[in-house]
This record gives sequence, structure tokens and C-alpha cells, in this order.
Amino acid sequence: MTPRKATLQGGEGVEIPSDFITSTLLAAQSLLSACDDLRFPRDVGETLKAVLSEQKMTVAVSGNPPWVIFADSGPPQGRH
Repeated sequence: MTPRKATLQGGEGVEIPSDFITSTLLAAQSLLSACDDLRFPRDVGETLKAVLSEQKMTVAVSGNPPWVIFADSGPPQGRH
């Protein structure tokens, strides 16, 4: 078997369908248009500044035994 000559379109005699290229470009454009800013993750409410300045952070938990168990009184319990 002889190797095919490489070209920008793929191997010699192999062509990438224009529908595939068009749909790929449209998908890329759609994904990039959803990103108005490339700084991720974004902290809109400046939560990190508040946590660092106040040295407090509010955390919510939900019951998920055995990892999180709510007792009748006191803080949640569970595995460490």
C-alpha cells in the first residue's frame, strides 16, 4: 500500500465536506459569542473580596447520609 500525499484538505483524493466545515464554524461562533469575557470563573458580586476582608463565609449544606447528617441540635455531622 502506498501512502497518500498530505494536503490541506486531508489525504490526496479525500475532501472534507463543506457542510461539516460550515456546521463546525457555526458551532464555534455560537460558543464564542456566549463568552463576552474570557476571565473565568467570574465573581460578579466580588464575593472573594468580601470573604477576605470579613474573614467570614456563609456555607449551605443539604442532607446526604452518611456524608452529611442533621442531628436534632448542633451542627451537621458526617464523615470526615
